[in-house]
Amino acid sequence: MEIKTINCGLLGTNCYILTEGTDAVVFDPDGEKEKIYSLLEGFDLKAVILTHGHFDHIGAVDDICRETGARLYINAEDEEMLADPNKNASFLLPGGRIVCTTTPLLFDGDADLYFGELHIKALHTPGHTKGSCCFICGDVLISGDTLFKNGIGRTDLYGGSTAREYESISRLFKLGKDYTVYPGHGPKTTLKREQRGIR
Repeated sequence: MEIKTINCGLLGTNCYILTEGTDAVVFDPDGEKEKIYSLLEGFDLKAVILTHGHFDHIGAVDDICRETGARLYINAEDEEMLADPNKNASFLLPGGRIVCTTTPLLFDGDADLYFGELHIKALHTPGHTKGSCCFICGDVLISGDTLFKNGIGRTDLYGGSTAREYESISRLFKLGKDYTVYPGHGPKTTLKREQRGIR
C-alpha cells in the first residue's frame, strides 16, 4: 500500500491518496482536483472517503465524484453536515457557502470497507464532530481532525464534544500498535509519540 499527500484548500487540508495495485481511494479532497487526478493516472479510483463533514474537507468532492464515478463514503452521523453551511462551518467564511450535494454511501459506527485490493477499517471517533472517523490501512492511521501532531481536534463547532473527543483519543491509544498517523492538517506523526505528549 502506498500513500500520497496533497496539501490543499483554504486551510491547508491534507488530502490523501491510498493505492494498492491499480486500486485507489481519496480522503478529504478539499481542492486541487487536477493535482489529485495527476496522481491517479494509471489507477482506478474506487471511492472518496471523508473523515468528517466540515467544509475544509469536502470542497472538491462533487467534482471528483461526478467526473470519475467514484462513490462517496461518510459516517451516517455527519451526513447532515454536507449540504448545510451552518453545520459544516462554511458560514464562518466571508461570503462563504460550501456544500456537497453528492449522495453518500453511509456507514454506522465502525466499519470494514473494501475497494478492490484495499481493505480499510473505519473507526468511529466522535468528538471533533458527531461522525468523525479515523481509518486504518496497513500501518497507516488517517486521523482527520481527531488527532494531530502535538494536539487534538477542536470541539467548539457543531456536533463537537470535548468529553467524546478524549474518549476517542483514549481509544486510539489503546489500539496496541504504533501506527503512522496522517492528520487532516499539519505533518504526520506516530501514535506512540502523541500518546507520550498527551499523557
